Amino acid sequence: MIQALSFSFLRGRRVTIEVRQRINILTRTVITVSAVIFGLGICLAILVSRGVDVSSIYDEFIVFTFLNASGIGTVIVQST
Repeated sequence: MIQALSFSFLRGRRVTIEVRQRINILTRTVITVSAVIFGLGICLAILVSRGVDVSSIYDEFIVFTFLNASGIGTVIVQST
């Protein structure tokens, strides 16, 4: 016969999660920047493997988004 699980042992206990690692700001920054670069590299590899030219990727994402007034306006409006 199958019995239902009893969670009565959890009632008297308290579960706490503590952060014990202290990572300095330089290490945290390096990890974050590395993760962003790695993610962009994966995205670039996927787009190139599907036949998208690297120059058109540069034009679309860098030039149009950040160096064009309407592109910057679109980014600001969508981020708010």
